Amino acid sequence: MSADTLITLDTPTDGTTVSGSFDAKGTANSPEANVPWRILDAGGQKVLHGHFTAEGWMDKLYPYAGTVDVSKLAPGSYTFEVSVDDPSGGEGKAPQKVDRSITVQ
Repeated sequence: MSADTLITLDTPTDGTTVSGSFDAKGTANSPEANVPWRILDAGGQKVLHGHFTAEGWMDKLYPYAGTVDVSKLAPGSYTFEVSVDDPSGGEGKAPQKVDRSITVQ
């Protein structure tokens, strides 16, 4: 992890198989402690999204955690992605993100 890292994702690990819901956790330094997440299908289309709230922001990486409900998704391969929030609406450089391949049963 470099000194410029603003987000990490500890779980799920790459290739995890999930059913119903899964827990996600990591650390982030994201504006107002908002940690957006999304799930993309095999074609790269967003099929679910939400956010976690980190325990703080501005001066270091803070823990975040939450549960993601995938019970309405069809079985298959997906990408789970967390990112640093972008309050500029895309005006600045792209926000950092981390993703993992998951399989929904």
